Amino acid sequence: MAEGILKDLIKKENLSINVEDVKSAGLITEDSLPVSEKSVKALKKMNIDISKYRSNSIRRETLEEFDLILTMTKSHKTMLRQIAPDILDKVYTLSEYIEDANRDVEDPFGMPQKIYDKTSLTLYKKITKLVEKLKKKGL
Repeated sequence: MAEGILKDLIKKENLSINVEDVKSAGLITEDSLPVSEKSVKALKKMNIDISKYRSNSIRRETLEEFDLILTMTKSHKTMLRQIAPDILDKVYTLSEYIEDANRDVEDPFGMPQKIYDKTSLTLYKKITKLVEKLKKKGL
């Protein structure tokens, strides 16, 4: 959901970031799995279509390609730092990066639709703050 929201806001705000450079990946997934229907439904309510998105698993070699890596939770951040200790300076939780009391965004996997909807709203608010921060950096 975060990737879809960020790409949508980048387009709406005319940021100079290439949306194709925005990637989402999971620590516990396989490549090319479809996005959950609950995620698709949650973002459809925001007029964001992620129905064609597919999962990507995190690979150590690809982590080095990115300028900024944002995780949803502190535990994800810790796991990434264990996988690739040389990327320490570019890994933050989303909340930490936007200076939002360092609150995790929990994965709604396996939860009811209302939890996906709530998570999508939380993500939208946080990613809006992220976009504002990127705009201040001139991106």
